[in-house]
Parts: sequence; structure tokens; C-alpha cells
Amino acid sequence: MSLRDGSSHVEQTRHPVIESSTTARKIAAVTRISMGLLFLWAFADKTSGWGYATSSTNAVVNGGSPTTGFLSGVHVGPFAGTLRGWAGAWWADWLFMAGLLGIGLALLLGVGLRLAAIGAGHTWGLGNRWARVTRHQPWLR
Repeated sequence: MSLRDGSSHVEQTRHPVIESSTTARKIAAVTRISMGLLFLWAFADKTSGWGYATSSTNAVVNGGSPTTGFLSGVHVGPFAGTLRGWAGAWWADWLFMAGLLGIGLALLLGVGLRLAAIGAGHTWGLGNRWARVTRHQPWLR
């Protein structure tokens, strides 16, 4: 590339990279792990009915439905009727519980974070290993 004064200049294209300090990465990792534990706690409480948010009589293992209480209370919005209709459906319960478990494990282990829509999976997690395993399927990273 030639400049007006006749000198040559090679312009390097740099990709924007967010560089963070070790402390910031550790804070992000602690936040990620804490959120993962929160999702796993919700999964375990809904499954077993530990009494925090779900009584033992409403636990999934005792035939309870994790979507009934939430979805049956939707009364506003264009999809209110549809969402109330989904309340207590076996497939809605299954998807809800699979979502709690999947997001919790992804955040805790630091893998599949694009699927979990969260970042910071390489500090204190299995993110680097997951990236190697899924190198041919970038949508899984």
C-alpha cells in the first residue's frame, strides 16, 4: 500500500478481542459457577420437593408439575391462552426440567456456553477441552 508521500505502509487488520485481567476472569468464573449451582438447585428442588420453593407433595417424583403453577397464572398478553393451555402438559414439564438441568450443567462445567447463551467458560471449567472436542461443530461451543 502506498501512501501519498510515497512511503509504504502495511496495515494490519486486528480482530476485536476483549482482553481481561486474571481477576476479572475469576470473577466471571465464580459468577458462572454460582449461576450453574442456582439452576441445579432449582432442578433438584422441583424434582425432589426439598421444601424451598416446591413442597414434597408437588415434587416431580410425586407426580407434581413444575409448569402448572407458573403457566396457569398467565392472564395478560397475546399468548396468555396458549401458555395456560400448556400448563401441566407432560412435554412442557419435561422441557422445563431438561432446561433447568442442561443450563445448570453447562454453566457449572463451563461447556456448551453458546447453547446456554453465556460466556466465560474457559476459566475454572471444561471450556477448553469442550472446544477441542467440538472443533468440527462450532455451534456446540
